[in-house]
Amino acid sequence: VALCSDAGWGCMLRSGQMILANALLKHFFTDEDWLHGNKKRYVEILSLFNDVPSAPFSIHNIASKGVEYGKPIGSWFGPTTISCVLKQLSIEYSHLPIVVHTASHSIVNTDEVQVLCGGCIDATSWHKSLLLLIPCRLGIDSVN
Repeated sequence: VALCSDAGWGCMLRSGQMILANALLKHFFTDEDWLHGNKKRYVEILSLFNDVPSAPFSIHNIASKGVEYGKPIGSWFGPTTISCVLKQLSIEYSHLPIVVHTASHSIVNTDEVQVLCGGCIDATSWHKSLLLLIPCRLGIDSVN
């Protein structure tokens, strides 16, 4: 089946893109940057999400990576799947200045985060910012 739209299945993929894009904007831009405009950096960030396979966080790459997690292209992702896919894609795209970490079973291992962001467990400062994803589903058909 050739897909020409993400209508009906791409909402969680697009939400994941927005979360990661917002984290990158927060990492790179201060309020002062927004006032004076750093259009070049803004366009660089947005280009990571272009709807072309060459963009590291395109819907093409997110959907393709989802196959590794048992989600055929064109199927809806849940919170855990999108979190794992974003984490994996961020590892593969080594130029990302932030660490994407998924809390497994809603548990945050602070030692693991310290190593990921600071380089070692005893680091006194972090070398990378953190995007911490804690996937949660509030119900299958309705909020419980």
